[in-house]
Order: sequence, then structure tokens, then C-alpha cells
Amino acid sequence: MGVSFTKGATTVTTLSEAERGYTRRLEKSQAFGRTAANTLYVYDKGTGIERASIVIVALTDAEHTALNSFFHTTVNGMELDFTYVDEASESMSARFLSPELVWEKQGRNIWNVSFDLEVW
Repeated sequence: MGVSFTKGATTVTTLSEAERGYTRRLEKSQAFGRTAANTLYVYDKGTGIERASIVIVALTDAEHTALNSFFHTTVNGMELDFTYVDEASESMSARFLSPELVWEKQGRNIWNVSFDLEVW
């Protein structure tokens, strides 16, 4: 089973699965620094987030176009949240964490894409 992205009435579903074992990291928003005496200072600046690094391989030209449209038009890059369903059918709220999708053309009608999501 592929993965899907849904916002309102718009759904993009891929035939390809996200690569197994995608990375999920918990990030705590903190600023830090050291004094001249090498004392560490840490300041909490906000809540933490959970980041999922996703790679989807072997997308068709049609899936490439649909995901680009979803990213640029439906959710406007990082602006709007959406529902992401992974290859194990786990549904989660998500938001793109970068203003870009990284595409690799692997051959005729074959694309790979990578991106990071904030998930909750």
C-alpha cells in the first residue's frame, strides 16, 4: 500500500510506499551557548516537535504532478496542516517542515522524493 496526503476534499495517494524504517526524531526547541569559562547555558524557547523524515521511491509522473500540486496549492508548503497516512495505515496530523520537496528523477516516468514532516 502507498501513502496518502489529505486536506479537505483533496487527497493524493501514491502507489509507491515510503521507504521502510523512516526516521522519526523528537526535537526540543532550545537555545544554548557557553561562557568564556565554558559554562553551558540552555534556554527553553518553546515546545518540542516530532519530525518524520520521509523518502518515497518510484513515483510516476502523474504522482509527481499531484504531490507538487498538493504541496504548492492545497497546503501552501509549510503553511497548512494535513492528514498523512503511512504505508502501515497509521494516520497522523502533519505539516511540511521545509519550503521544498527534494525530487530525484530516476528514469523515464520514475521519481523519488524526500521531505520532512512535523507529525502529531
